[in-house]
Amino acid sequence: MRTIVIVLLFGFIAACSSEQEQEQKSNEQEITENESTSYPFPTDLEGGFNIKYSTSADSSGAKQKLTLYKNETEVRVLSETRKEAKSETLGYIEQEFAESFLFVQKFGEERPIYFRIIEKESGEEIKKGILVDHKKEEQVILYLPQTGENRNNLRLFDIKNNKDQGIGKFLEEECGPYPTASQCVGISSIDENEVIISYKYAWDETLQSVKR
Repeated sequence: MRTIVIVLLFGFIAACSSEQEQEQKSNEQEITENESTSYPFPTDLEGGFNIKYSTSADSSGAKQKLTLYKNETEVRVLSETRKEAKSETLGYIEQEFAESFLFVQKFGEERPIYFRIIEKESGEEIKKGILVDHKKEEQVILYLPQTGENRNNLRLFDIKNNKDQGIGKFLEEECGPYPTASQCVGISSIDENEVIISYKYAWDETLQSVKR
């Protein structure tokens, strides 16, 4: 009799354990695929590429992510964050180019905007940093390196001409109490030969001409 009770008890424990494992696996599975109603930004790219929005849940909580696809083949996960985070924090397509696209992430008002230029075919990062300004039609991006001792060195990336050059320094201490470069530096005008950069600090405004 005692042996039967022990056998039944082990059977009950095993069944409970199996049930818990199945429940955990179920929680870890994606619960929504391509949930476009929850993601307000465009997802289609030329050449059969697109970005799919999905959500999932595991022991650490609910998450959301963006994945780059070519037709129905996954290329790479672009971004993943908590489900309650804003769509701007997760990221979105700011501009598309022939073989790549500009992907940006915003983490709140008056905070730096982070960007990546991502190659469509591979999902690899071509360039990344803090976005200061950009001109869509001319495909020119003014930016700062994201980290390191050169983080205040302004750079101009001309996608049309495949040219990336340093143009000067962002004077963070002259830009205000909570400065971001986009508050004080920007692209004033642009043509096929040059880009005019505007610096607006506390004392005055200066212009800089940069050859393309």
